[in-house]
Amino acid sequence: MNKKELHEKILYPVVRVRTPKAGGSGTIIYSKTNPDKPDEHQTFILTNEHVVDDAITTKKDWDSLLKKQIEKEILAPINVDIFSYVYLSTVVSSNTHNADIIAYDKSHDIALLKLDSPINMIM
Repeated sequence: MNKKELHEKILYPVVRVRTPKAGGSGTIIYSKTNPDKPDEHQTFILTNEHVVDDAITTKKDWDSLLKKQIEKEILAPINVDIFSYVYLSTVVSSNTHNADIIAYDKSHDIALLKLDSPINMIM
């Protein structure tokens, strides 16, 4: 594998994941055409649960349907910075996108995010 291919496969999918109190890295694992909307892409990012942990909260609330107090999960939006490069590995800019937490597992320290953007993120 040549240097350009290595950068495309290893460096370019790496993103910065930010919450109001913390940050870390993530990796774009999927960015392909949305089968329901062929003009748009879906992009998913894998990160660690501890990176997005402060965006996951719960609160007790009254459920009028169940007629009892229940604990509701609240997932705050996440910011994801995607970098643009020149000369294979020199960052020249970054674009910030919103993402939603789709799934997470605290015991395995893993989280899946879905980017809120219709753009193909793997060039």
